[in-house]
Amino acid sequence: MRWLLFLYRVAFICNLFFIACVIFRYKDVIGDQSLRGFIVVIGWLLAPIITVIANVLFITLLILKKKPQATIARWLLVFNIIMQLAQLIIIPL
Repeated sequence: MRWLLFLYRVAFICNLFFIACVIFRYKDVIGDQSLRGFIVVIGWLLAPIITVIANVLFITLLILKKKPQATIARWLLVFNIIMQLAQLIIIPL
């Protein structure tokens, strides 16, 4: 289950970049275009994909009674679920 914890940590980092992208929509914080492009790619493209994969795997393991909640911190799980809901609202489908 360490791999699921690693995936949730990667999703957490990507979701932080997603929050930065939402801030970029309203205010230009970073002037460097290459850094801004890096943040946008991770925030808008990777964050939703990684978050969905992590949450689907968590739910699958929960259904199979593998007890994935024993390895993932509750705050990390809640944060990623909230961010997935925010991504569904903010990113148009």
